[in-house]
Amino acid sequence: MARPSTLEGNPLLRSRLVVSRAGADVGKDARVAALQALLTETVELMGASPKEQRYHQALYHTYVKPTPSQEKAAELVDVPYSSFRRHLKEGIVRVTDVLWHHEIGAGEQ
Repeated sequence: MARPSTLEGNPLLRSRLVVSRAGADVGKDARVAALQALLTETVELMGASPKEQRYHQALYHTYVKPTPSQEKAAELVDVPYSSFRRHLKEGIVRVTDVLWHHEIGAGEQ
């Protein structure tokens, strides 16, 4: 989420999560900022779980604080590039699951 411009066309900008965080009557920039914060927070929460640490590292070094390349990121976290790509893919699925869980209200009590 280091590059907010990549989020400008994201359908999540219209999600309940983003609208409730940013406000209903705000512009695209505020919604992009809210989505960026939401994604970053979700990735950071993964870092607190030993089971999700590998996902966190892949997502963090690709999107939050990107390295020059995914190959460099794999070297940084000391995993083979193929494993890094797998962790990244699984991390994206995990973030999607978490956000969907909250979007449908299952995360509220």
